[in-house]
Amino acid sequence: MPHSSVMIDESLDFPDGSFQQDIPRSPKGCCPPQGGIFGQRSSLNHAFRLLLSLWVLSVSPAATAKAQSPAPIASRGPAAAGSSLESLLEEAERSVAAGKTDAALNELGRFLDLMKQDARLGDRRQRYLERSRRVATNLRSKNPASFSINFLAAELLFLENKPRQALSLLLPFREQSVQNPDYLSLLGVCYVRTGQLQTALETFKRAILLAPDRADLYFQLAGLYQAARDNEAAMEILNRALSKGLRSPQIHFALGLSYFNLGRFEAATDQFRKATQMQPDFAKAYLYIGRSASKLGNEEGAATAFHKAISSDPADYSSHYELSLLLLNGGRLQEALTELRQVIGLNPKSAEAYYQQGKIYSKQGHVPDAIQSLERAIALNSDLDGAYQELGQIYLRTGKREKAQEVLNLLNEKKQKRKEQFEQKVSGTSDPS
Repeated sequence: MPHSSVMIDESLDFPDGSFQQDIPRSPKGCCPPQGGIFGQRSSLNHAFRLLLSLWVLSVSPAATAKAQSPAPIASRGPAAAGSSLESLLEEAERSVAAGKTDAALNELGRFLDLMKQDARLGDRRQRYLERSRRVATNLRSKNPASFSINFLAAELLFLENKPRQALSLLLPFREQSVQNPDYLSLLGVCYVRTGQLQTALETFKRAILLAPDRADLYFQLAGLYQAARDNEAAMEILNRALSKGLRSPQIHFALGLSYFNLGRFEAATDQFRKATQMQPDFAKAYLYIGRSASKLGNEEGAATAFHKAISSDPADYSSHYELSLLLLNGGRLQEALTELRQVIGLNPKSAEAYYQQGKIYSKQGHVPDAIQSLERAIALNSDLDGAYQELGQIYLRTGKREKAQEVLNLLNEKKQKRKEQFEQKVSGTSDPS
């Protein structure tokens, strides 16, 4: 039943949208041309990383505690001046041990809000998440029916890339919390992460109807349209937010992504710059300023932007990778190799980084290193055609014709299989599994 004190603006309308299918997937390791806040370049495998980095900045229950709900989220209050993640977590652990549930909940909530704002945690992030989850688990064991505790535990699970577990904590409160925009926001991003896009669409719409003046909700809804590659609809949502005076770095960034996807790189750059003006350490915005500059042929501007992105978030391997490509195209092989090693250190499963590294080793005449890098790239992504071709060429140049033929045969088999799968999909005879 609707809560009597909540007014829903039923006059709001939304672009038509139906997302019965999952976000379009790309071959693993590839970088398709689309970008979106729910999918970096619309690959669901990459989606969560970008969604996570922006979602944690776009919504803070401490900032939206005024939302009315049958099951209110506890107000966390600001972290005290000088508070550190370590001190807040230690306080929460002591409060749990002393049986002070309310204090522990408040301290853990402030810890979570502070952690969301810190883009430089690196390896410490996972350790902090594991410790904070143990605190939340202890709280839940003593108060299993508490909405505030379950909501906080769900936030932590989502940040640990465990959306199904987060949903299991959220769904029991659906009926009593259907008027809570914070709840619907987290529920919606969990639905996205688990591929339930139509349900996510309805959830975000409901949240905006309840709280039409919250920029983060428009941002999330627009991201869903972007993930479905409907950039025009996403722009309609984002421009509606701006027309209501709901300016935020995330709104401008998301609008820039839609322009970028549509090939309007100058307009995209304008929006990304507005995002960095509002948030000077917005690494993803600098990354896309660099990508836009590259598309416009401005290599110097691209390099400057990529360096700013790395300075803002040294752990973002995408910026290192883009800079490596720029350096590689400019013939600065050793500098490019340094950046690729950074990428591999940050993301050891980056097939593209190993592929580019193999190409550089090949150009430098380091044949064993080149072969090792290219074989690693293929092991990580068996659909990376360029790696097969580069490896085959190395074998040919070194007189290993049989090896080269083996690689060529394997590549042709992969291409034939993809062709057959495509034809089956077009004809409607593909296996739905």
